[in-house]
Amino acid sequence: MRVSETVSCLDKYEKEKLSRLFSVQKNGKIAVIDIINIIENELIILLYDKSCHSVTMEDKYSALKLFNLFKGIKDGTREFVELQDSPLNKVLLITNSIRTVK
Repeated sequence: MRVSETVSCLDKYEKEKLSRLFSVQKNGKIAVIDIINIIENELIILLYDKSCHSVTMEDKYSALKLFNLFKGIKDGTREFVELQDSPLNKVLLITNSIRTVK
C-alpha cells in the first residue's frame, strides 16, 4: 500500500537540502543510510559515503515524523518511492508498505 506523508522544513534552504539527500541515486537507492540523531527539530543524517549532514525541520513533530518514516525504510517495512515538492517549505514523502512473511 502506498503511503504519502508531508513533512515541514524550517525554510526553503532546508527543504532543498532534504530533497537532495533523499533523491534517488544512479544505483536506484537514496543517499541516506541512517538518521543518527535528533536534536529538537534538527536531524543528523548519515550518507552512504559516511558524511553527516543536518536538516532542520519546522518543529520537533516534523523531525520525529521524518525519523519514523525513515526508520520504516531502514527496517525494511517501507520502501522509498519518491520525494515530491509541496507548497511552502513542505515535502511529500511517498513510500510503499512491504509485507513481511512470518
